[in-house]
Amino acid sequence: MEIPTYRMTVELPVGVKDRSGGISLLAEVRAVTGADELYIGMSREYNEHPNDMVYKLLLLGRCVTRLGDNTIVSLSDVQQLHARDIRALEYAVYTITYGSDALPAEEEGAPGGSPSPTRSSISIGRWPSWPTIFIGASGRSWRCRTRAACSG
Repeated sequence: MEIPTYRMTVELPVGVKDRSGGISLLAEVRAVTGADELYIGMSREYNEHPNDMVYKLLLLGRCVTRLGDNTIVSLSDVQQLHARDIRALEYAVYTITYGSDALPAEEEGAPGGSPSPTRSSISIGRWPSWPTIFIGASGRSWRCRTRAACSG
């Protein structure tokens, strides 16, 4: 029996540069806590510019625990991510915090595009692990034991 880690491994659609100069497609997130929401509500950035994008960036800056081989993730690291990577991380945080049924609905052609289900894959377990839940841009999820089972 595997002990749950309460973290999700996310495969990023675009990826981040790692220390060796290569592109890493793996990230890790944790659930949102009340302390995260209190921090955001009291932050200077959010009080000066109270909008959804600032909220999301501050939230991801607190809930992303790993980007590639970087285990100390700052707000500036999150700000440098591609929009599709931000969307994949946002979906992962919402999924681990509220469940996959609480993902926001997204229309075709909406920001973030509509990548294939394997482009925004999320898994629960140890770092790194093979994805078991795939979440597409529409918010629809598929449960698969292997990548090949969902890529069809």
